[in-house]
Amino acid sequence: MGVNCKSSLLSLVIFVAPLASALASFPETLDLPTGDSNAAAALRLSKTGEAERKFLFFSIYKMAHYLVLPYEEDVPVHESQQPRAVHLIFQRKISGQRIRDDFLELLRERTTEDEWRAIQKSAHAYADPFAQGDVSKGDRFELSWTPESGLVSRFNGEQLSQIKNPRFARILWSSWTGPNSVLDREALLGEVFKE
Repeated sequence: MGVNCKSSLLSLVIFVAPLASALASFPETLDLPTGDSNAAAALRLSKTGEAERKFLFFSIYKMAHYLVLPYEEDVPVHESQQPRAVHLIFQRKISGQRIRDDFLELLRERTTEDEWRAIQKSAHAYADPFAQGDVSKGDRFELSWTPESGLVSRFNGEQLSQIKNPRFARILWSSWTGPNSVLDREALLGEVFKE
């Protein structure tokens, strides 16, 4: 399974460079519901790093990654069943249809035929809501993973999708933190690599 380096917007959007400015603000920690109705508190995740995506001289978005720290598993982050999250803050207006198409293209390029068949429905459930409108400067996209809830995405606080497909979650997360990531994963996982 190879990664085709096409110049689609999403490939450009997801390929992040180290964060150079502090225009976007991300919390140091965030709380995720545990999915356990008897739980007294949410699960606290810590920021592992930040990165910024630029195309030419223009900032596209800024991103932060979150995990339970210290990360003590012997598997890569994207293969873990441990809860995790990413937050993006868009830095400019982008067509929602373009984001949708580029997400699907990126995921398709990262999978074999069998993998694509297994995740295609989930990939569309994840990407299709973007086509309903454009993103603007300051818009926020949040994505969290827990074994109980699956992948939950929110745009400006409103839920877009909930997908309970661990295989899809692994492939999607690998685009940010996997060995063939399309971004500077050391910037996003800086606190993990320190351990």
